[in-house]
Amino acid sequence: MFLCVASAAAAQSLPQGWTLSDGGTGGIATAVADLPPSEGQQFAFIDSTGATDLSVTGVAGATTGSALLSSVFSVDTARTLSLDLNFLTNDGEDFPDFAVVQLIDATTMANVATLYTANTTCDVCRAVPAVGGPGDVSAGVSLNPGAAYFDGQFAGLLGGIPYGPGKWLSGTGGATGWVTSSYDLAPGSYQLAFFVGNVSDPGLESALAIDNIRTDAGLIEGFEMAPPVPEPSAWSLLLGGLALLLGKRFVGRGPRAHRGVPA
Repeated sequence: MFLCVASAAAAQSLPQGWTLSDGGTGGIATAVADLPPSEGQQFAFIDSTGATDLSVTGVAGATTGSALLSSVFSVDTARTLSLDLNFLTNDGEDFPDFAVVQLIDATTMANVATLYTANTTCDVCRAVPAVGGPGDVSAGVSLNPGAAYFDGQFAGLLGGIPYGPGKWLSGTGGATGWVTSSYDLAPGSYQLAFFVGNVSDPGLESALAIDNIRTDAGLIEGFEMAPPVPEPSAWSLLLGGLALLLGKRFVGRGPRAHRGVPA
């Protein structure tokens, strides 16, 4: 079960109506190595270097990271929502950083569907959908491709951070490539909530890139029109009532102070 978080934050060049969590890190980016936009010239991202408390997500061992809430969008007839997501990491093994995307009812803030999950659980496991916490996507959600793996290539710099080609201890890091999540909407008003966070400690980075949010009536995300400089915003994501499909959950085992990360 999620809790309520409310405080001020600086949104890094996000579209009007989008809000970044207190202490969250992210913004708008253009193409970098191994990470072109899936649509247009710009995409949004958040990363795990943020100071937002993500233990409220219910993911076992979750510590800190970032959360992002979209502006409200409405549909007056049945529509299909789709969005493109790309998970990047330098972490892994016993420290399974994670990403989650949820569709929420803009009136009640209740979780309608979990649209995407990812983590860095092991050296060879798929990254999307997550193996272990935070679990699988909701029934009715379609992912294309149906599974995605880290490509073992250098990606970035994204927010000043390089990703890949390897990750913590062993295995491939970098980016998964764009995965399209689709879900059929009933008439109503909605928002999208994006989370990316650390497990067990705050060390090493992961990020979630976001692009091409649309219904079959057209594009709805506005990343191409985002201002080029930071502007003030407010974080008012009411998380009460949301719930993750946790599935099997993993908890990191032991500190990694030997690599300069506090236990």
